Amino acid sequence: AEHLTQEGSVVNSSRDITVEPGRLATISLEGHASEMSIGVVYLIEPQGFDSGGNPVEVDAWNYSVIGPSEDAVAVYPDGTVFEPDVTGLHKIRVSAAGRVSEINVEVFAGVPVSLIVTSTEGEALVLVTGYSISLEVIGLDYYGNEDPSDANWTISAGYGTVVEASSGGVGHYVYTADGIGYVELTAIHGEAVGTLIVEVLPGELDHLEVILPDRAAQGETVEFELRGFDLSENEVSIHPCAATIVTDLGEANCKDGIWSLKLEEEGDQMIVRA
Repeated sequence: AEHLTQEGSVVNSSRDITVEPGRLATISLEGHASEMSIGVVYLIEPQGFDSGGNPVEVDAWNYSVIGPSEDAVAVYPDGTVFEPDVTGLHKIRVSAAGRVSEINVEVFAGVPVSLIVTSTEGEALVLVTGYSISLEVIGLDYYGNEDPSDANWTISAGYGTVVEASSGGVGHYVYTADGIGYVELTAIHGEAVGTLIVEVLPGELDHLEVILPDRAAQGETVEFELRGFDLSENEVSIHPCAATIVTDLGEANCKDGIWSLKLEEEGDQMIVRA
């Protein structure tokens, strides 16, 4: 302030005033994520403001969580952390000096530590070779929360293939059997592993194979063999004489399970049907 004296001189005076923040009026949780996965660090960092929007230092915050996880807030020297152990919607509530702020956080399962492989056919799986079944892979995190999981596959003895299903989304696969015997299907995701045992049975007769000499002279009678195979080329037991042989090379006959063909005409066509 300035003051003019009678002598005409000017006198100045001043005073320093320190403006302190007012009382806590609002609590902000702006910038906090609305989704998280179990096992990921989620820091809770509230900010206090007075009625003029000036930051207010708060000596002590109060925390509570409404949701599936109990005692989900941990206070460490370097910060306060939200540590849920159950999936689902949680409400984090922060309060101080009678003021409250809340945020909703959807919690998802963490990284799987083990896998469960299931099928629409149940647990005792028996499958005819050449046919397919649907599989589903479920990941379990450290706390046992379930979540569909993608996976890489190994198949014992290479008996069959596993491919992603055309529908169903993540974790849905289709196994097509091959070979005969017990097959172990192993799903792998990171360090997590799950297995399913399938018994693969021989299939029904799908086609026949004729085994006869490559060359023979007209007028000769040659013996030949019939073998049956299923859809996956596994040999199937058959009664050879139950087959019907159609050929324009001559007359075919079966006796005691052995076929013979008298070559009456020249040619190379032989048709077999069961």
